[in-house]
Amino acid sequence: MKISIIIIAPADGRSRRCSRKGRKMENIINELIKIENTAKQMTGEVEADKNNLPKKLEDREREIKAEAEAEYGEKARLMRERKAESAKGRIDGINGELQAKTAKLEKYFGENKEALAAEIFERII
Repeated sequence: MKISIIIIAPADGRSRRCSRKGRKMENIINELIKIENTAKQMTGEVEADKNNLPKKLEDREREIKAEAEAEYGEKARLMRERKAESAKGRIDGINGELQAKTAKLEKYFGENKEALAAEIFERII
């Protein structure tokens, strides 16, 4: 907002003595000048804020992205760890079953070796 103040001086260039009304007018004019200066200052501050706004928004966007990456990166790491633990548990279970079956077969073969060999021999002949 721009306020313009026009001061009218006497045409003859002589300065007149200020009356009460003149002093009141001068006080009003001084107040208007103060208001105008304050308005200019505020306008400058608002303009500066407006010019800095895109940078502030970019900075905040970068902060939010960094926070999200940190949060989701940590969550992804935890998920990988949980899946790895789960997979290890399943693999260990399968290996246990395999070892048990292998031991059972080896025991069966050890106990029935002669009978199995004779049966294989009979089938071949």
